[in-house]
Amino acid sequence: MATQVNIVMIWNLALAMLNQRQINSVNELSRNAEILRNIWELVRVDFLADHFWVGAKRSVVLNKLDVESPTNRYTSVFHLPFDYLRMIRMVRQDARVFDPDERNPDVRYDIENSADHIDQWLLANGDQVEIQYVADIRNVGHLTPKAQKALAYQLAVDVAPSFGKDPADLKLLIAMNQRQLQDAKTVSSTESTPKRRADTDLVRSRWRPFGPDRTSR
Repeated sequence: MATQVNIVMIWNLALAMLNQRQINSVNELSRNAEILRNIWELVRVDFLADHFWVGAKRSVVLNKLDVESPTNRYTSVFHLPFDYLRMIRMVRQDARVFDPDERNPDVRYDIENSADHIDQWLLANGDQVEIQYVADIRNVGHLTPKAQKALAYQLAVDVAPSFGKDPADLKLLIAMNQRQLQDAKTVSSTESTPKRRADTDLVRSRWRPFGPDRTSR
């Protein structure tokens, strides 16, 4: 079970990369903890919204609201989940299921704020839709270990100026962060059905023949 300890571990990894003193609690009164508290929520949400992370993906069925659509481009208004961060895809519209591997011109929607700017609405067609989205998970322990490590690197990059890191150190840290982020995204992307790719000239050009018959990769 993921607990607050996961956050302390992520913060301490970020502090270690910056050669700073470790913390024992996210609520302690030390300068290091205060600096990380001030930036943590912004970094956490930005990181989650950057990719379709395993542990942050959710699916939900939405029924249309008894609200008039604010535009004639869509017939229906749907209330997005409270933890919605980013749309991954429209799975189904009424009885019609959309193939995630195909570009379908019938998949049309927009995300807008409600008239009172309190809620987020999904504007689409039909009486019921199913969507897959990235959720604002508070418990980052639900992320994979690689994603947690990448989050720590991102935190270190964003907070480095507060600890007086010079441009050379920051440049090196950014490069390390990019490698960790790419590694975590690659692993996360394997946790769902592989997407089919159309056979195009560009795809074929990436398969370089070799060997006697020059037909094998």
